[in-house]
Amino acid sequence: MKDWFEQQWLKFLLPDHLKPVDDQIFSDPNGLAIVKETEAALEKIIHHAISTQAKKPAQTFKKNDQSFKMRLKINQKRFKLLSYETAQSDAAIKKRIVIECLRKYEQPKSRAKRLKEASVHYMKNGKTYVRSLHKSPHFQRIFNQLDQLDDALLGQLRNVPSASQQTRDQLENSTGSKEVDQLQGALASLKRDIRRQEGKFNHVLTHRLSILIDQLEPLSSKAEQLDIEERHHIRRLITKDLPTLIEAYETLPAEKQESEMEAFYEALIKMELNIQQFQASINAEKENHWEQLLRLNNVRYDRHLKDRE
Repeated sequence: MKDWFEQQWLKFLLPDHLKPVDDQIFSDPNGLAIVKETEAALEKIIHHAISTQAKKPAQTFKKNDQSFKMRLKINQKRFKLLSYETAQSDAAIKKRIVIECLRKYEQPKSRAKRLKEASVHYMKNGKTYVRSLHKSPHFQRIFNQLDQLDDALLGQLRNVPSASQQTRDQLENSTGSKEVDQLQGALASLKRDIRRQEGKFNHVLTHRLSILIDQLEPLSSKAEQLDIEERHHIRRLITKDLPTLIEAYETLPAEKQESEMEAFYEALIKMELNIQQFQASINAEKENHWEQLLRLNNVRYDRHLKDRE
């Protein structure tokens, strides 16, 4: 208890830019989305650096979406990453992320010394905040990706095109498998609840619920293949939205259930269409992964063939 009070007191004494960010800032769907978008953009830059073996001393990479923008400036000494939500973003708290780090040949041994700035700027209740991201669990993969990009630009990842993917797997496997277990447990409980309703609900609704569950089952086992926001939707559907909908309908009087059956059926159809979109997202990701492997394969082996000629 004493240690906890000492830690809180020390945090209070820190200047704003050194105070750790509140985890809630990046725990909602919009907060997770900006992290995921930044990771995806860095992943593409890493693959570009590996495949092209670009040696330019100064480069700038940009990603411009309607609700999200990112810029990465690279020179001989440092990286500077700027990532932020635009006015068109749905985020209630608009965030601006700034990460600046030295290149490895400037400071080769210690990441902590290379990382000169890692902060988030945002407004809340009319007040401006600056908080540190150095120890935020949401940003450790981004720090790793910047290290990998530096390696790629230095030519050290030339023969390891899947290094960034491997690091991502190591970081996410433990949490991913745990989340899959939780989803499957919640889905099994939901199936039992639906079976108990078989004699109470109209057979048309029971049949629709069975189809919905059948489509959720394979998706829950592949949840780690979805992006963060999609996983959030699936988890919410299984653990909250669908059980709440069933329970609310069950509590209606019999005559009201009859008049609301069509609305209930329509709600289930909308859920089913969302599930189909998530499954399509998984299939598209598999196709993209296949095409990426082919491109990397061509880059690697075409070069060897030309060298032999």
